[in-house]
Amino acid sequence: MRFWIPVAFVSTLSAAAVGQPVQQVPDEGDYILPTAPPGEMRPYPVDSGVAANAAAAPSVVFAEVIHVDDAAWIRLYFAEVQLDDGGFVRVTSLLDGEVQELDEAALAMWGNASAYFNGDSLLVEIVAGANTDANRVRIEEIEVQLEPADGGLITNICGADDRVSSSELWTGRLLPAGCTGSVYSEDSCVVSAGHCVGGSMVLQFNVPLSNPNCSLNNPPVSEQFPLATVGLLANGSGQDWSVLSSGTNNLGETPYERYGQFRPIASAMPPVGATLTNPGYGVDTQCTFSQTQQTSDGMLTALSPTTIQHNIDTTGGSSGSAILFHDEIIGVHTHSTGNPCVNLATRVDRADFTVARDFCPPLAPTPIRTASNAGVDGYLLIAPDPYGAWAPPFSGGTGSTTDRYNPVGAGTGQIAAFTSGLQLYIGGTHRVLLSTSGDWNATLTGGNLTATITQEVVASDESGNGIDDTADSAFEVSGGGIGLALTFDLHQHVEQVTSGPAQVSVLTQEYTISNLGNDPIDFLLVRSFDGDLLWDGDFSNDNVGTGANGTQDELYVYISEAGDTATAITVSSAQGTAYCGGKHGIDPDGPGGSPAYNFGTDVQVWDSFGLPSGWQNHVAGVGYDTNGDSGASPPGSTDPRDGFIHMQIPVSLAAGPGPDSTTTVVIHHTYGHNAPVIPEEPCPWDCADDDGEVGIVDFLALLADWDNSGSCDIDGGGVGITDFLELLANWGPCP
Repeated sequence: MRFWIPVAFVSTLSAAAVGQPVQQVPDEGDYILPTAPPGEMRPYPVDSGVAANAAAAPSVVFAEVIHVDDAAWIRLYFAEVQLDDGGFVRVTSLLDGEVQELDEAALAMWGNASAYFNGDSLLVEIVAGANTDANRVRIEEIEVQLEPADGGLITNICGADDRVSSSELWTGRLLPAGCTGSVYSEDSCVVSAGHCVGGSMVLQFNVPLSNPNCSLNNPPVSEQFPLATVGLLANGSGQDWSVLSSGTNNLGETPYERYGQFRPIASAMPPVGATLTNPGYGVDTQCTFSQTQQTSDGMLTALSPTTIQHNIDTTGGSSGSAILFHDEIIGVHTHSTGNPCVNLATRVDRADFTVARDFCPPLAPTPIRTASNAGVDGYLLIAPDPYGAWAPPFSGGTGSTTDRYNPVGAGTGQIAAFTSGLQLYIGGTHRVLLSTSGDWNATLTGGNLTATITQEVVASDESGNGIDDTADSAFEVSGGGIGLALTFDLHQHVEQVTSGPAQVSVLTQEYTISNLGNDPIDFLLVRSFDGDLLWDGDFSNDNVGTGANGTQDELYVYISEAGDTATAITVSSAQGTAYCGGKHGIDPDGPGGSPAYNFGTDVQVWDSFGLPSGWQNHVAGVGYDTNGDSGASPPGSTDPRDGFIHMQIPVSLAAGPGPDSTTTVVIHHTYGHNAPVIPEEPCPWDCADDDGEVGIVDFLALLADWDNSGSCDIDGGGVGITDFLELLANWGPCP
């Protein structure tokens, strides 16, 4: 399912007398969103075609000047970029010589867009890696500022405008919305307003004065940082916030690494009447100061459970700016009421706002991928979080975690699925979401277990071909008042499989789980995959299905574009016991039973502490325990006919440490076929240390796991004599 969160204006305040503290937040008024988007999108088609470099060194294989008459500045949006290994796109301003170089990882971090460049002309080049033959850039739109701004309507200046120029290095200008964002942690996490979120966002620091005609000047590329949405709410005053994660500039620095500054979140609200401070990037009738950093002081005039009322001077562009008390952030400015002395901010201590801030991950985890060239058939890129989950923001745009797949077949191109995540349930009483997505953590509330990341994602080149194809991470699950202590070591690997029924790419996730608690534990893992496949531009016609009812080694369920097996994504596990493939509107077991399939299916699974009984082993339009495909519009489905799949895996562990207190759960994501294609383990006997040799470490690990499952359970039936004999027969270097 995809979420587009509307901005709904909720009337909660009325005007108050200038400077008079108000004891409550009244309940009337229409509000103005003080944003100031300076640019506009313009069509500008450019296509390099496929370019090759036969030279033994990197070379420029394409160059074109982008020119727009009377543009104050230009930003590029890339519709498609294919780069062989060692290639990058170079963008140069012909006004001031600023340069940005974007390889595949940087393009993903920047949301397939460039930084903001001054002037009316940019040079775009492809620098192709040595001896490469598949490099391409395609542009459909650019963002420009053509007409000078007029300074905006100054609707919320309380008395005389007392804003003064400032140069704080923890708060920046947020584009393209024309807002303000503030760094609140050493991880360079940012708070702003929810209605400021959209598109490929950039936070700019050391912003220069604007031009005499009010058009903007951009700082150097080194002072610009890409952002991605962790979580947001945009439902009116008091319900308007966002948390954003920061990427790196062209020097590889985050904002905190470059400037060493942030402002912490306050632990308590000050009293009504307190003096507040607010740096922001509002518009100004003095053009050179418009949308540059200015600071003003004012008074906290009222508090409600979600809203701060204040009389600080703010204008269009101030949205998202931090409201400070004693240099700590107590809220983010969001609305004007029409009364210049009654302005509104969302409190930082809202529960959902707090959850999102606590789940702020790095913007761009190092991705793992199957090939260096994103244009090849079967190319798969996964940028997972430490839990093995990925999800873009509900509002659209670039996320900090993602997958991208280019199916076999001409004209399909690569897209990202919507979300894949994992949840853990104990009976009907305890649960935890295993994902760093701020949106999902703000949606699936009421979890009473604690998930803690103990090792961030570390990518490596397991196959030795110069491409990171493997990611390792670790986390713990504890709490709940039940003495729970589970550790998870996650090993993820992507590879292409060209033998078998189809050319596919496979993500293998191996969760090695240990129970350190004093009691045995039974729990469920549910893998959720909501594809929203858009190769044909329409997610409503996705098909779901299975062929697992029979002799298959792994239980599985798939989602695909209508009638196109090459676009199928299959989730499977040999340890899975229940699956479902849903289409919006269908009620599997009829009225009075389990809920109907709907938007928010993860919410329904969450509320049921696992797959609802009426969903288990059911495929929409097919039935229970039956092989088949739903088709695009099965009977009973309703608009928007969203498709989604789930896999449920039970886990039982003895008290630890000791026999049967550790197991490994393996989940496969097969991209490109509507059944699992399981990669063969090249050396399964090297089962303990993956050092390329079967030796004493592997032998001792096998003995330690005797009669239990584990990494040395080669035949899948528990470690025993068969595994012992196979290991001895393959002693020495792996083949």
